[in-house]
Amino acid sequence: MAATSSGPQPAQSWTLARSPPLRARGDRHELPPAGRPVRSSPTSSRRSAARCAPRPSARCFGEELGLSPVDQLELRLAEAEAWLDAGRVDETETRLAAILRAVEATTVLKERAGLTWVAAWQLAWKQAEKPAEVEEVAAQLKPFGELGAKVAARAHTAEARRQLALKAKDGVLQHYDQALALLANAKPGERVPVYTLRMLAMEELGQKPRRSRRGCRRTSAIPPPPRSSTPP
Repeated sequence: MAATSSGPQPAQSWTLARSPPLRARGDRHELPPAGRPVRSSPTSSRRSAARCAPRPSARCFGEELGLSPVDQLELRLAEAEAWLDAGRVDETETRLAAILRAVEATTVLKERAGLTWVAAWQLAWKQAEKPAEVEEVAAQLKPFGELGAKVAARAHTAEARRQLALKAKDGVLQHYDQALALLANAKPGERVPVYTLRMLAMEELGQKPRRSRRGCRRTSAIPPPPRSSTPP
């Protein structure tokens, strides 16, 4: 059995050992001894300036990541959609215009950008002091060329909803009719909402909606009942 010492134990020391000087990458960024002035190298100055520079756009990030031109446009479109979610119409339209003018933009990208532009336009006239004086969205999209039937139809329905909100009765139903004509070959899921909006607009305008077999046949996924060959 080991003997234990009954005498007083020395006080335990809690002093921290001196740590070595801090280093960043190698010995080049070793902190100098106290009292020596810190000298900044040209490399560190450039890095500091880069950190203080404005936040780069999605295009800069895409180039740094080595993305293809189409993938960069995809990233830029996501950035535009984020600006739209934040309610910043000018920033949204600036990025969308760059996408719509890009030679590398595919048909799908142009369609998505066009639909996003219509959504930004709807927010713009709602925020404007004089909503009636805001240029029609179809006129804004005209310089970008053909963007597809879906974008053109969405532009008509958006203009119809603005006129309806501003109590302008002329042209509301015509815009819905043109949208339905553009979506003549579209799936029922794309036509039914437009047809429903048209019926609601008729009720709001004080007109009695008429049941149109042609409209129901176009917008319904259920085929019409077959006609009987024998007279009733």
